[in-house]
Amino acid sequence: MTRLETEVVQMDGEDIILVRGLRDLRRVCMDWAHFSNDVLGRIQIPAEDQTRDFRQYPIEFDPPAHGNWRALVDSMFARPRTPEFEARISDLVSWMVADLRARGGGEIVRDFALPLQSRALAVLLDMPLSEGDLWASWGFHVFRSEGENDLDRAGALVRYLERTLDAATGDDSFFGRLQRMTIDGRPLTRHEQLGFAHLVFAGGRDTVINLISGGIGYLARNPAIFARLKTEPTLAVSATEELVRFISPLSLLGRVCPGGGQIKDTTVQPGQRIGLCFAQANRDPAIFDDPDTIRIDRNPNPHVAFGSGPHTCLGNAHARLLSRTVLTEFATAFDRLEVVEATERTFDPRVGVSGLHFSRLVINAS
Repeated sequence: MTRLETEVVQMDGEDIILVRGLRDLRRVCMDWAHFSNDVLGRIQIPAEDQTRDFRQYPIEFDPPAHGNWRALVDSMFARPRTPEFEARISDLVSWMVADLRARGGGEIVRDFALPLQSRALAVLLDMPLSEGDLWASWGFHVFRSEGENDLDRAGALVRYLERTLDAATGDDSFFGRLQRMTIDGRPLTRHEQLGFAHLVFAGGRDTVINLISGGIGYLARNPAIFARLKTEPTLAVSATEELVRFISPLSLLGRVCPGGGQIKDTTVQPGQRIGLCFAQANRDPAIFDDPDTIRIDRNPNPHVAFGSGPHTCLGNAHARLLSRTVLTEFATAFDRLEVVEATERTFDPRVGVSGLHFSRLVINAS
């Protein structure tokens, strides 16, 4: 397919300049002076400035403030790199895979990937697994669901975060730690606490679910690859990188150009937004040989599925750990996977890519 490196399109009620080439996207991500995250609710497309009155911390800030905010939570989000945390996630995934095996398979998106994402988040936030089951009951998206008003859903999340912060005084959960955090010698305000908590739920939900279910769907559709992973389990690391490149769970984020700027031959007007097309950059043929084919041993693999530059996804280590643990556990637990039913979601071709994005996936597993 032909991929334009930049294009001006009408989205979200305005002209947005899409950046699709990987090299250009990386340059923009490093040039926060001209292409800024420092705005409430406008880096999301569609925008969220009408659904909340606080920023998401730390992503809606630019350096150096971004780094100061990020430093407050970096240690918690680095824990997925530790053996102790890896063991807890391995136990969780093994338990859920054993249940799937006992049932001979089942629906993967809503009945496996969604509860796994929610329970693993509970582990990350030092909260009970039962709280993760509550989060799973919210469904695939935090902010929207068929038949429900987006503003109502957004408001319900904020009310939940408020209640949980109030109840967490003195405990060691993420919410309790937010209450004890300080910056510049003062405690965090309630809006700052909400900003951190809100991003945790908004930023790593459907993206992780997409990655987990897409990876399982790929193994079920490709028995030769599944067999190879069983004999070469260390391939789970490079397979995760290739699956996250190909699936690109987060297709698009925006930047605001407060003073105007230039992207190659395209002039960006003051205040105009640009769209960073991570999914299409991850299929850039100038960077990736045969980009529409999955190669689980692809090396090098300089994808931007978790962003690029200082605003790189805070939860990337957690998502990577979940993916490679699921791949390893499936290769250990099952001899055969078979797709019984699959419904794939489609995307706006201007910003998204197709492949392994399931809204429903039923497999037989034995």
